[in-house]
Amino acid sequence: MYSRKLEEYKDRQYEISTRLEEHTRADESYHITAGTVLNLARRARELFDRVGNLMGEKIDHRIFRVRAG
Repeated sequence: MYSRKLEEYKDRQYEISTRLEEHTRADESYHITAGTVLNLARRARELFDRVGNLMGEKIDHRIFRVRAG
């Protein structure tokens, strides 16, 4: 009985450890992705302006205005 319970415990411990590692990696990946998205959002206007200038076109900045009320 002891050996069987020990084996069950070790299997469960391995399973939990594996899941914890997966969640840790997913958490790190999420933070990297979220940081990248937020950085792009902050720089959107600058990036659109650069693309517009490179293409010789003027981007309509009205899309970036925040409408009050």
